[in-house]
Amino acid sequence: MGISYLLKDYTEQFGLWITYYALLHTVGILYFWKIHHKIFKSRPIGLRAVILSLIGFGFGQAYNRQVVKAVIFSALIPIAIFIQRNGLFFEEDTIRNITVVAILLCLIDAGISAISGKRRAERQYRNKEVMKKAQLVKKYSQGDHQFGVDTNILMHEPDLLVYLMEKENFKLNMSMMVFNELDGLKKNDNPITRKKAQLAFDIIEEFQQRGQLKILKTPKTDDIRKYGLGGSPDEKIIGTYLRERDNGMLNLVFLSNDKGARIIARNVGMPVAEL
Repeated sequence: MGISYLLKDYTEQFGLWITYYALLHTVGILYFWKIHHKIFKSRPIGLRAVILSLIGFGFGQAYNRQVVKAVIFSALIPIAIFIQRNGLFFEEDTIRNITVVAILLCLIDAGISAISGKRRAERQYRNKEVMKKAQLVKKYSQGDHQFGVDTNILMHEPDLLVYLMEKENFKLNMSMMVFNELDGLKKNDNPITRKKAQLAFDIIEEFQQRGQLKILKTPKTDDIRKYGLGGSPDEKIIGTYLRERDNGMLNLVFLSNDKGARIIARNVGMPVAEL
């Protein structure tokens, strides 16, 4: 078998081989652990980690920035060859089988770890985005502004809202139109959309329990025509907050991820929080 032949060949020149092996793997592991991710900004990819593990034992783990695993896997083959060379503990077939298993474990671990590493990198990136947006919202809050939220903020920024609620005493002003849209999305055929809408209601309820929620009645279409608005959901949401400003809440600004909604809001004189 190929593995047996390789082991036999390596055992005949063990000293020279182990020197080359140690040098190659030390350089490779250090490169993929410390340098590669600084040059190439992409997140870990499972297939790439597996291929790297075929090139060098432990390279895939180092690529996933798991240096301890990388050192352990890179050491398994020299240890197996040393044991066979000295006739310790196991027969040749046993050593061969252990080597094959070690290689397979190295490949499988590299692929699985790359997937978890990618998820970890995505969480870290998202946390940075949340902190960045939270700081922008905080600047408005320091100017004594309050926020009228669009539906998409509750659907796509739940972690931001939770952070603001817990750390910044953020008050949520919400048009009843937003509530109705979320109620419709909760019954959507798409399970991901349903889950997001249900989470949005959980967050709304938490705001309410903390006394940080104000639900605003949706105006009739005829009542917001004076602002140049019609009867679409976006226009009714914006009209809700414009009417609230007319009723004395002059510090209210519109918070939305929807470019179209922000354009409409600016066009009718509704201040927009720029995130």
